[in-house]
Amino acid sequence: MQVASDVSGQNLRWFFDQWIYRKGWPIYAYVWRTEPIPSGHRVTVTIQQHQTEPVFQMPIQLRARAAGSFEETVTVNNSQRTQQFQFDLAFRPDSLLFDPDGWILKQISSQSVAVGSEPGDLPQKFVLYQNYPNPFNPVTTIRFDTPREGHVTLQVFDLLGQEVAVLVNERRLPGRYEVRLNNETLTSGVYFYRLTVMPLQHVKAPFVETKKMLSIR
Repeated sequence: MQVASDVSGQNLRWFFDQWIYRKGWPIYAYVWRTEPIPSGHRVTVTIQQHQTEPVFQMPIQLRARAAGSFEETVTVNNSQRTQQFQFDLAFRPDSLLFDPDGWILKQISSQSVAVGSEPGDLPQKFVLYQNYPNPFNPVTTIRFDTPREGHVTLQVFDLLGQEVAVLVNERRLPGRYEVRLNNETLTSGVYFYRLTVMPLQHVKAPFVETKKMLSIR
């Protein structure tokens, strides 16, 4: 550790504590969205860590891409359980790669994008769509619409009603969203995914809907 710190000129104790002396690895989930600004587009990325171990502090590369060979990579310093970052681009990205070169030992539990986030393209009602593909192996996409800002929870349950994954658990703006689920931590079988949205405005009850899906290993 001392040799690495001397060569880099940085105190790397935090790095060795995480990766050498501590067990586990980070399990990330992230969501991103874009909005137009005068100089181009602003990207907002929310990163969550879902592992039971303490939070891993890591610089993470995010690579934004768009048709026409537009590409830009930014680095963010993730050090909290839930953390939001913003950066501006001259183009509107159609994909955002998380750790594109695979530098981090990690697991991605889910990723999502706010689809149709341009003004005037917001949904008019709550909708939870059937996942696609279904059955799936190894990845499926779950889409949902929310016309109001509120706290959104998207959970996955097994046949016994036990929660096996939380794909979304945070405040979301109105929009159309996609979440990708990897079944590497699931066995073959039937699962249920449930969307719960509690709008910020006072309402009698939250929006709740559940659908069934099939994982094949």
